[in-house]
Amino acid sequence: MVVSDFNDWVGFGSRVKSNRKSIGLTLEKLAEMTDITVNFLISIEKGDKGCSLRTVHRLSKTLKVPVDTLLYGKKMEDKNYKNKEILKSIIDRCDEKELEAIKDVIVAMYPYLEDINEKKQKNK
Repeated sequence: MVVSDFNDWVGFGSRVKSNRKSIGLTLEKLAEMTDITVNFLISIEKGDKGCSLRTVHRLSKTLKVPVDTLLYGKKMEDKNYKNKEILKSIIDRCDEKELEAIKDVIVAMYPYLEDINEKKQKNK
């Protein structure tokens, strides 16, 4: 497919934004991870600008969403994602090696969650 023949940049941008939010990435972090500027990413998400195949591929890879889903997929509902939804969305997109790394981080942090909750209660 030649990107210049693609004409649903508004839908593409909406899907990029929804997928970005579903895994809890900020505009700044996604821009950094895909080596594009924040302003360009904002333009993509608004549908104001199209992008190269290379950028489509980078976004797909970083968001862990197939290219065809970003280009043609169902439009995801834009909503405020809850922590469990974000974690589930990330986990669903990971391979076994990535899941192992996530598990290791969670297991390492788990004993300290009680301390985090106690500090949160004291600050109220």
